[in-house]
Amino acid sequence: MRSTAGSFGRRVLAGVSLATLGIAGGSASAHAQMTSVIWACYVPLTGTVYRIRATNTKDECTSPTHVMFNWNQQGPKGDPGANGAPGATGATGATGAAGAKGDKGDKGDKGNTGATGPQGPAGPTRYLSDALGAVAVFRNAGGTGGPVAITAQCPAGMRILGGGYKVYGARLVPGLPAPLPPNPAPTIATSMLGTGESWTIEYIIAPYQLIDVDVIAYCVAS
Repeated sequence: MRSTAGSFGRRVLAGVSLATLGIAGGSASAHAQMTSVIWACYVPLTGTVYRIRATNTKDECTSPTHVMFNWNQQGPKGDPGANGAPGATGATGATGAAGAKGDKGDKGDKGNTGATGPQGPAGPTRYLSDALGAVAVFRNAGGTGGPVAITAQCPAGMRILGGGYKVYGARLVPGLPAPLPPNPAPTIATSMLGTGESWTIEYIIAPYQLIDVDVIAYCVAS
C-alpha cells in the first residue's frame, strides 16, 4: 500500500536527513529545481528513504511495501509581520550655509488706495468782525449779455476768509437811439472764492447796459 500524504509521511520526514536525499544546499538535481514538490519512498524494514521522480530516478516506489510521500521544496509564504514601533526622533541637523543672493524680483502690482485718514483738528475760529474788508470798486462796468467776472484781492500777507458784493444798479449806455431798450436789473450768476486769496463774482447784463458794483473780500492775517 502506498501513501503520498498524511501524518505518517510527516513523521517519516522528521527523522530523515535531507542530505541523505541529496537535496541539501545546491546539490538538488535539475528535475528538483523545476518543481516545488519533492517525492520519495520510505522503506519500513530498514528505515531508509530514497528519491523518486527526479533525474535518473524511478517514478514509483520499487516495492509495494515502501511508502511514497512528498513535501514542498519551499513552504507557503507566511503572513506579514506586525509593524515595528516608530523609531525615535533623530537629532536636529546642523544649520545649512546661507544660499546665494537671488535675482531681483519683478515689480509688484500697484497697491489699493489707503483708507481715508482721520479728520484734522479744527483751526482757530475767525470772525468777520476781525477781518479787513478789501473792496474792489467797479463803476460803469459794461455787459456782454453773458457772465462777466470781477475780483477783489486780499492784500499781501493775508488770506481770504469770505466775500460778497454790493450792486448799486444798472443803467443804459448813454447815447442810445430811440426807442430805448428795456433796462432790466442785473443778475449775479456766481459769488465764490477766486484764484489765490481773492473773491470773485460773475454778473450778467445786456451789451447796452452799465453796472455799478463793489466786490468785497474779507481778509485776515495769515
